[in-house]
Amino acid sequence: MLARLGERPVLSYVMASFLASRLDEVVVVASREVAESLSLSRPPRVRVFVNSDAALGMSSSLKLGLAKVRGKAAVVGLGDQPLLLPSTIDEIVAAYENSAALIVVPVCQGRRGNPVLLDRALFPEVMKIQGDKGARSVIAANRESVKEVTVSDEGVLLDVDTESDLRKAELLLEGRTKRRRSPAEGRRRRLPQTGERSSPRGPPRRRSTS
Repeated sequence: MLARLGERPVLSYVMASFLASRLDEVVVVASREVAESLSLSRPPRVRVFVNSDAALGMSSSLKLGLAKVRGKAAVVGLGDQPLLLPSTIDEIVAAYENSAALIVVPVCQGRRGNPVLLDRALFPEVMKIQGDKGARSVIAANRESVKEVTVSDEGVLLDVDTESDLRKAELLLEGRTKRRRSPAEGRRRRLPQTGERSSPRGPPRRRSTS
């Protein structure tokens, strides 16, 4: 999570997306090293907890995080998904609010991704998970309560685990930056270059009416 993407740590991108979403608060479960790196610049909406049982696997972080959640549901994300968009998180929350689903899963290019929303009613089932596992077994056991939300955000599929993943994230981030710039550049008026003359325009013609 402290690996750098461009000039920033991967985790900072993830936190920025969650903070820019509609969520009331952001609960971060991390190692002591990561927690200390966040202590100086932690926004008020962020609460950070150190997982002293990290050796027990992914499930220990998941359970600690859910135990600290104060709302009626939680959007469970990964700390190594730097391209996740805030709008995707909001789509997941909206799908939950507008349905009877207990689980909301984003789908991109026909594949399920993260983050996943879990209703509080499922927290007791999650607390039974052991080892290096996430909530996949709980999702599978509650298929009838799952709502899939189709999104165009490739960030739901990419988590940065290797150098190859990091390079892919850099390319996708660069592509997003270019797409954001292109419309703005297209709207700029072209200024005459040195030696060019602007075409003179006469007074506007009036339309005759009958």
